[in-house]
Amino acid sequence: MNGKTASGKPVNDFLVEKVVFRSSPIKNSPEITIQSKNMDVWPSVIDASDKGCVNIESIKDLASISFKSSGVGRTIRSIVKDDGHVVFTMDDSLIEKDTLESIKTKFFEKFGVPMFQEIANNKFADGQADLIDYVMGQRDYRKHSQGDAKGLYEALMKKKLLKNITEAYAECTNSDCPHETRIDDSTVILGECPICDSPLRVRENISTQIGISEVRAEVKRKLRIWCDDESWIMLGDSNLTFGNNTLKLIKLERSGDQRPLQILITEHTLDGRLLSKLHKMMNPLIAVFVGQQEKFIGKYTSECIQAISFGKLYVQKDDDLKLFFDSIYSNLELRAKNYLASAANKSYHSLCGIHCPPDSLDKTLYTPGDLEDDGYALLKDMFPNSVKWGKQQSGKQLPEGVFSLSYVRNDKERYAFSFDFKLAYKNEGYPLEIAEQRKAVQYVKDLNDSDLISSYAKQRKLSGHIFISNCFNAAQVDTTVKYFEDQLPSSVITKPIFITTDALTHLHLKYRENFEEVELAKNYYMHWLFEALVNKSNYVTRDHVDTIFKKLLTKQYREVDVMDMTLLTDEVTKKDAI
Repeated sequence: MNGKTASGKPVNDFLVEKVVFRSSPIKNSPEITIQSKNMDVWPSVIDASDKGCVNIESIKDLASISFKSSGVGRTIRSIVKDDGHVVFTMDDSLIEKDTLESIKTKFFEKFGVPMFQEIANNKFADGQADLIDYVMGQRDYRKHSQGDAKGLYEALMKKKLLKNITEAYAECTNSDCPHETRIDDSTVILGECPICDSPLRVRENISTQIGISEVRAEVKRKLRIWCDDESWIMLGDSNLTFGNNTLKLIKLERSGDQRPLQILITEHTLDGRLLSKLHKMMNPLIAVFVGQQEKFIGKYTSECIQAISFGKLYVQKDDDLKLFFDSIYSNLELRAKNYLASAANKSYHSLCGIHCPPDSLDKTLYTPGDLEDDGYALLKDMFPNSVKWGKQQSGKQLPEGVFSLSYVRNDKERYAFSFDFKLAYKNEGYPLEIAEQRKAVQYVKDLNDSDLISSYAKQRKLSGHIFISNCFNAAQVDTTVKYFEDQLPSSVITKPIFITTDALTHLHLKYRENFEEVELAKNYYMHWLFEALVNKSNYVTRDHVDTIFKKLLTKQYREVDVMDMTLLTDEVTKKDAI
């Protein structure tokens, strides 16, 4: 990329009109195309390289080159093989043999690599990463018997990142019989085949397995280096339950603002339902895929998830780790607004599915943790100044979370609410028994002692503790209201508030449908919403929501003047017609 040809001599009659790069150093690494018609584009490529717009980290970064030579115009494309090696190829049909040989020679003289031949890519870091992912993804140890793969395989075995496992099978000696079964002890005396009564024999099979514990230790070592300057703190491991499986996540926290980051290490593909759950949790997550090639894991990079291969992380030098991880997290932060809206949309549809009679809910398919994630995604979308504790602070006496709302009337009005999610599996509603009532009151007392709550909230206390459930027990709602009144001093205005998931999803639907009107009358909207939350009945219903939006849609409460773009469009289009 220094402007010189590989041969060091000018290459005549080889006009490069277009170069396409698969990635770039620009934010989000978009593909870059540099093109110029009937003019050699190579000087522009050199200029782009000098300015840091393009950077060849691997031969595979070069996606294609369009050229003209000997009266022929073609596009040469790079094909990336499973082991990371690259082949440059093109459609050579209808090209005479002598012309084709001339093109191949000129391509080699200009770029220093051949066409139609496999090119080792492991001189570049990305090529080394591809080879690591390829080797770690192979279960047949015999595939690593030669070339670069052999040396790498031996090095990974030495570090125990790969291990050979011997498995024994009892198979039938009759070649026409399909019987085969795995056995734990290869020295066991075998009997006859249960299918054809022929003698059985032992067959041993050696397979290469990933040393996942050692991989995990290596990832943690690199994370600790990133955390050396104390801008990030490693909090240890946490478990995420998904169906019958438990995933182990590495948790980190940014020192300045306690923003979370999770690391998932996996040698398996991710189930679509698991991806949806991770998206709805809205916590930035780096998924490190082991033994899976980069070209196959790109589909997992979306919303709050950034997928990288273990090979990509493994080849990073310790001095480069800060830039590497900072870049990934910065990318995730830029997507925060998008994945919040997406998570809320997924959660809305998920919550709508639990309005049915509670006793029809499948406990294995929808859990209290799912309600926490779904409900919080809706709250976070409507009340950006919110926090979820719940599972993140399990073992501590805290509610699921807190959100605030503020608006201006004659003065600044600022209020805070805590919230808890209660999933009912029975038609009589969630059992808000005395133990639950005591916990809720204690949450309120503890939070009302907070200096931040007292300095922020207008009334120096929480305005309410909100219970959110798919179904409430009416009698227990009444006893909960009375318990709050009995246990909290008359000077404390914090009241219990009850919202069904049906009312919550209705509010979120109306909010999304009328988002522009909400923004144009934000102070009125927040005031009406506050009044709905603290109404005398202690319930927030669909009727309360409809009343808010009925007033909002009259448009007489708008606080911001906007131009009517429909009228403007109509005016200018008619004017052009005249």
